[in-house]
Amino acid sequence: VQAVVARIRVPATVLIGEVPHASGPDSAEIAALASLGAPLRIHRLAGVGHFPHEEAPHRVAAIMGAVPATRAGPVIMAAQRSAAAP
Repeated sequence: VQAVVARIRVPATVLIGEVPHASGPDSAEIAALASLGAPLRIHRLAGVGHFPHEEAPHRVAAIMGAVPATRAGPVIMAAQRSAAAP
């Protein structure tokens, strides 16, 4: 993950569903993203799982509508990995 994060050169918005899911990012992956600093915006969505754009489309649209069009950068959506997941 750190090698991929090191290549990001534009602002990024990360949407994380807080309902645990085995394929979601773990705390080390979130920490690697946090190393981007100011260009990174992380939004945690309560009550949302692995598919924020399907489970809460209006909330996702509101978040993305708040990102300036000229600086939107990539959007990464994931559910948080459950503690029981490897």
